[in-house]
Amino acid sequence: YKGWIDAIIIGDGRQGKGYVAEALAKYFNVGEVVNAENCTYAGLVGGVDRLDGNWALTWGKIPLNDLGLVIVDEASALKHEDWSKLSRIRSEGIAETTKIRAQSTNARTRLLFLSNPSSKFIGKAISSYSYGIQALTDVVTAPEDVARFDYALVVAKNEVSNENINKHHDEVEEVLSRELEQYLIMWIWSRKSNEIIFSQEAIDEIYTQSIALAKIYTHSMPLIQGENIRVKLAKLSICFAGRVYSNKLKGKHLYINKVHVDCARIF
Repeated sequence: YKGWIDAIIIGDGRQGKGYVAEALAKYFNVGEVVNAENCTYAGLVGGVDRLDGNWALTWGKIPLNDLGLVIVDEASALKHEDWSKLSRIRSEGIAETTKIRAQSTNARTRLLFLSNPSSKFIGKAISSYSYGIQALTDVVTAPEDVARFDYALVVAKNEVSNENINKHHDEVEEVLSRELEQYLIMWIWSRKSNEIIFSQEAIDEIYTQSIALAKIYTHSMPLIQGENIRVKLAKLSICFAGRVYSNKLKGKHLYINKVHVDCARIF
């Protein structure tokens, strides 16, 4: 299984999705932000151009950020066929093009998609759905493409009051320096599969919680399915363990214990 996260934040406009994501990427000095409205599929994955009478392959933003992060803003602008074309990148971390001649390259890139509800429904808000998460299937229509998300977050207008938004907010004091925070991210991202260790208690808890979660959530929204929720839960557990620098062998191994699985399940 691939070990990197594929997530989406979907919600009403002007709720800070892009602002917060871009600010965090700038603060931690990691990742690249791409606007899907101004970027074609070729710009995301790759395409061929004719230069001096010869065809030249140019890889796009996702493979160029192999082992890094790409934030795709305005993801509702992606065409339905583009989501299908992204399948191999999202499932295997391989970008490929078949034009002129077939070529492929690594694209083990963490993807965060930011999206409004589908542009087909002008003015449609999250509140107009019975459940906000249903907006996701209007943007990503194929169940198998929805299932490739490890995590989805829905944000809606009026969840935060205008009184709270329209007032001065003091800056949050840094607990750790920006440089140390970036070092931590680089350490997490550089761990190889044999350097990510689960305790037996963590493994047992993943199976236990996977069964419980599969009973709670419906298959009509294929984000959490009994067949693979254990993998998504394990990946989120790695995120929590990495965030608090849980390690063994003086930082060589990232170590996941039961408490990190509990955090992932609550999250």
